[in-house]
Amino acid sequence: MWLGLLIPFFGTTLGSTVVFFVKNKQNELLSRCFSGIASGVMVAASIWSLLIPAMNQEKNILVIVPGIFLGALLLLF
Repeated sequence: MWLGLLIPFFGTTLGSTVVFFVKNKQNELLSRCFSGIASGVMVAASIWSLLIPAMNQEKNILVIVPGIFLGALLLLF
């Protein structure tokens, strides 16, 4: 159990340390690369941790699809 908590903790700490030390030295391309990596990780986390368990729990896809679209609309506003 502790290993499952420590791995994300150290990963987040390492990532924030890197950003803290290079924030004044970043160029636009490097900033875009970091943003792309972060967004990819968040999309993967939301799919594996939220959407796939929801689909396994609820077999009726007509219940899940409106929830996904409602969540996307809420994010836009």
